[in-house]
This record gives sequence, structure tokens and C-alpha cells, in this order.
Amino acid sequence: MRIQFGLRLPPCRPVSEMVSAARRAEQLGFDEVWVPDSPLLWRELWVTLTAMALGTSRVRLGPCVTSPVIRDFSSNACAIVTLDELSNGRAVLGLGVGDSSVRTLGRSPARLSILRDTILKIRSLSSGKWQHIGSRQVHMKCAQERQSPVPIYVAASGPLALQLAGELADGVFLLTGIDRVNLEYALTNVRAGAGRAGRTLQELDLILSVQCQMGADARAARLQARPLCAFYALHAPETLRAAGITVPEPQPMPELYPDVNHCEDWDRAIEATAWIPDEVLEAFCEHYTLVGTPRRIIPRIEAALSFGIRHFALLGFSSYKLPMEIAEAFGKEIIPYFTKRESPGVQVQ
Repeated sequence: MRIQFGLRLPPCRPVSEMVSAARRAEQLGFDEVWVPDSPLLWRELWVTLTAMALGTSRVRLGPCVTSPVIRDFSSNACAIVTLDELSNGRAVLGLGVGDSSVRTLGRSPARLSILRDTILKIRSLSSGKWQHIGSRQVHMKCAQERQSPVPIYVAASGPLALQLAGELADGVFLLTGIDRVNLEYALTNVRAGAGRAGRTLQELDLILSVQCQMGADARAARLQARPLCAFYALHAPETLRAAGITVPEPQPMPELYPDVNHCEDWDRAIEATAWIPDEVLEAFCEHYTLVGTPRRIIPRIEAALSFGIRHFALLGFSSYKLPMEIAEAFGKEIIPYFTKRESPGVQVQ
């Protein structure tokens, strides 16, 4: 299987600039452009994706991710089918339980039972089938002529979400980190879910979703990851401990809107998280991110390949800056390296 790279572009700039960024990603050799969905943080998801579809010709496009909490399954089904029609079959629907999109509104992420129900309904509706909704049988008229549903990918980090993705999804965004222990944990759970449905890992598109920062100054590059490390220390300390990372005692911070991980002033967030020791941040970056020069990053991608991962989604750290430096570096040095080299062909067991 060919090694693929996608780029997440948060719609933090005017739509015309987002289209230019998507077009540049396509020129640089990326396979997908993913757009996150958080209405109070960024511009509108489906408007942005529509403009991108009109401004590109090859890359696949989709949300990474939207949620059943903020968008009804029927509107998401209709939107992704329409985008697929407009883009000549390039649409992919990314779903998750919701993060900033729901927490900023003071709401809770979706229960996995709701996510399961949403996947099944959207898959049925997007392939033109009739679906039982409440007391009625309904179908989506614009999908009547379709022969197959739009692919559905699920973002997952916890064991039950990973298993649900393995059972039902066409692909999985692995939000679990990049080192050996994290990948073993992720694949074990996805495999268990796939087994319940009589499937194998080879039948799923496994996408390792990972934050990146390029730069020759290793410490300066790692500093960009400090708010994310603080987020883990505050909200998922057991995850860090399981990876062998010492969790520091959180210190008082000024209010960071909307939260430390999506702070509108990223430099302020970096300053406010100075309580994360350098050695903890370094360990965190080794386990969860791709930070450094291309020469440093390439071996870490190759290590993930040994687990059968052939697909990577790259994210910047700041929610309000397009990761075009990352795109340029990958497009000019890293993507060509993996395009030219022979795929090792490791099979997931």
C-alpha cells in the first residue's frame, strides 16, 4: 500500500486563503486536506470544504472531524453526499464525539452509543437506502442514484472508541501518539473491534493523526507543544503515566480562552504552561508528536510503518495558524523521500 499524507487546515483564515492553502497542499503532493469543525473557533466547515472542492482537483476532502452533538446526522449525510458529488468522488466524512466544538458551548461529547447510531444512519442514507427514523421510513432523495455510501472515518483515542471504529468505520484517525507502546495499544483495540465484525486491520484505513513542528532548534520546536502537553497533564494524566511520563503538578494559570489546547494567543499559552518541565515536554514530544528536522522526523515515520501504518494526518499546534511551513517541508523533503523509496510492505498481524 502506498504511503499517504494528509494535512489538517483549520479554517482560521478567510475562505479564499483556505482555498489557496488547499491548492498548495495538493501541489506539494498531499493526498487529503482535512478541515476541523468548531463553529465558535473557526469559519463554517461545509462552506470551506465546498470552496476547496472547487479550487482543487485531486486531493480528498472532508471534516476531521465533525460531531453528532453539533450537527444532525441528516444534515451531515446530505452535506457529505453533496460535497462528494461536487468533488467528483473525493469526499470523506470524519466523525468523532466532539472536543472544542462542544466544550466551548458548555456541552458534553457524544456518547459512543450516539456515535454508533450516527455512523449507521449516515451510511444508510448516503447510499440511498431507506432508514427507519422514529416511527417513519425515510430516505435521502439526493442519494437515490448512488451505488455506495461515502467513506466514514472515526477519530478515536480511548479503548472503547477505538474498538467502535474498528467494528464500524472505513478508516480510523488514531489519536494515540506515535511511539511503540501507544501504537500497540491503539492497534490492539482497533483489532478487537474489527474482529467483532469479522474484519481484519487490513480492511481499514489506519491514519496516524499527529501534531508536527519543523525546525532545527529542537527546544524552540518543542515549546510549541507545551500547551498540548499541559492539556494531557490536566485532563488525561493516566494516559501520560501509562506511557511512562512523569505528570507534573499543575500550577495556577491565567484564563486561556477557550482552553489551553485551543488558546487564541498561542504564545500566551506557551508562557502559561511553563510549569511543564523540559524533560517532561521532551518525553511527551517523543511519544505524541513529530518535532524537529526532516532528518529527525523520517526515522520516526519509518518506525510507525513497521506497525503497518501507511497513512498520516499532520496537524499544527496552533488552532489559528495555517501549518504551511509544515506543508512545505513535508512536500519538499519528506513526501518525496517516501514516494521514491520502496514500501517495506509490512503486514499488520
